[in-house]
Amino acid sequence: RMPAKDKAAPSSAKLKFINEPKLQKEPVFALQLAVAGLFGATVRVVLMNGDAFVGEAGRAMGGHWDDAAKTVQIEPNGTGYLPMSVQDNGATKARALAIDAATGATLATSEEIQLQVTVKR
Repeated sequence: RMPAKDKAAPSSAKLKFINEPKLQKEPVFALQLAVAGLFGATVRVVLMNGDAFVGEAGRAMGGHWDDAAKTVQIEPNGTGYLPMSVQDNGATKARALAIDAATGATLATSEEIQLQVTVKR
């Protein structure tokens, strides 16, 4: 039996952040999330510093963006380009997390990104 095309399959999908910046000086920047395997993935991408929320993806290219859920669906062997928005002025570092929309499990974590950002409100 074949799984539904729009369902995430976290045990089979392999996700990886690629080309993430080491240092970020702008409050908006792009990340790339690659999905390998037979199944796509539907994830929410957030920036975290330990347990503290730092920011999140606000749109996506290369995948289907759900504005209400703030999730992106990326097809098998596809790459999503995610504009990230830093929302915490005091954050000096963060990691991007790709969180499975159905289970809440973290499917991918980026390298640490140093932040030197001023968020204008």
